[in-house]
Amino acid sequence: MRIKGQAELTEEQKTMMISHTTNRLQDNIYLMLREHPFYSTLLANFGIKTEIDDKIPVAAVTIQKGRPFRHTNPLGYMTYQQNEQIFIDIHEILHITDLHHLRGKGKDPGLWNICCDIEINQLIKSAIAVLPKNCLMYYHFNLPAGLSAEEYYEILESREEPITLPPELQNTLMDDLVNGNNDNNGEQPNNSNGQKSQKAPGFENLHPHWEEAANDAPEVQKAVIQGMVRQAMVSSPGKIPGEMEAIIERLFEAQLNWPKLLSTFARSLLSTQRRNTWSRPSRKFGSVKMGSLRTKRLNLMVAIDTSYSTKQYLESFLSEIEGMKHYANINLVQCDYGIQSVEKFDMINLDSFVVHGLGGTSFLPVFELATAKEIDNGKRFTIDEKPDGIVYLTDGEGTAPDFCSIPTLWVLTPNAPIPKAESGGQINWGRYVYLDE
Repeated sequence: MRIKGQAELTEEQKTMMISHTTNRLQDNIYLMLREHPFYSTLLANFGIKTEIDDKIPVAAVTIQKGRPFRHTNPLGYMTYQQNEQIFIDIHEILHITDLHHLRGKGKDPGLWNICCDIEINQLIKSAIAVLPKNCLMYYHFNLPAGLSAEEYYEILESREEPITLPPELQNTLMDDLVNGNNDNNGEQPNNSNGQKSQKAPGFENLHPHWEEAANDAPEVQKAVIQGMVRQAMVSSPGKIPGEMEAIIERLFEAQLNWPKLLSTFARSLLSTQRRNTWSRPSRKFGSVKMGSLRTKRLNLMVAIDTSYSTKQYLESFLSEIEGMKHYANINLVQCDYGIQSVEKFDMINLDSFVVHGLGGTSFLPVFELATAKEIDNGKRFTIDEKPDGIVYLTDGEGTAPDFCSIPTLWVLTPNAPIPKAESGGQINWGRYVYLDE
């Protein structure tokens, strides 16, 4: 995106602008640490992506492979004053914690974008955040205050005429985004998969990443967001912003079905690949050897934190793992402060299952075994292949690596903390789900 009238930037200018914007975002996080530690904790645990990207006009928050990312486009973000930027930062947090990108499935994208923006823009009350002049508000569309996005949607959808940008927001950045008054070679921007809004043309450009994100393991995304919010609540007790109270209540009102998430996580790791065959040439395809499609069996490592607090959950947890045997090769690892046992799951009799350990807890040995395929902590343990994914049942009380590239699902006991990293602070990788109480 290039704002109307703005000259084309050189690569050096782009690099400087990206650096300056990244520093400004860090400054804003620090300012929020004093006024709004809840928001600051959330943002500080996001991956930061600052780039000039036509698909993200100003800012966005996404979940990618179980990790939250904050995207910032310097060309849009840096046109705002700092207190307006902080408003935008909070605005994006409210969008993702209220699951707006998931709640809009099946709705007109432009109309839904309007309704989500006017719902949350009126909620933000902060001494260090100021509503930007080009933000959408309920009064721009002759709507009452204090409704939900769905209620606003119902009202606007019933109107016969298409929704257009109000006159007071014309000739602003909002006008550039909605009506295509930017220098994208004369083309109007659109959302990531090209779907156009019928009820509010052009407004689909405000959140172009939402529709694609809504189709990417929504239950896993919800679990990640729940984990992020739990972490922020623990880190800033008694300092939850008023506008977040109703959002948090909605976020946790229907606890995620953790067995379903476990199955979704495992199946998302399965891959389909073509296998060459050495048969004679096909009569239909001549000398072309078509081969066959086969589904790769999943290599899964299931780790159990054998501290005493997980003992009551083992039976239900292992029964869910049992249901994965038909499509996964599973290594079951018991670990307290060190590896206690490694067994092939299909060789285990659950009726006579014995827990080993029940001592202190460290998560490090499990991830060392997973990445190196062997470990010797007084006794040598090996696995045949590096796992495609790791599922870890734990009470969260232990030390984990600063990062692990192997997809990991942390199955946490009720009220468990997020595991801590070796370097200090809570880890910001992997996916989380809490067992039902």
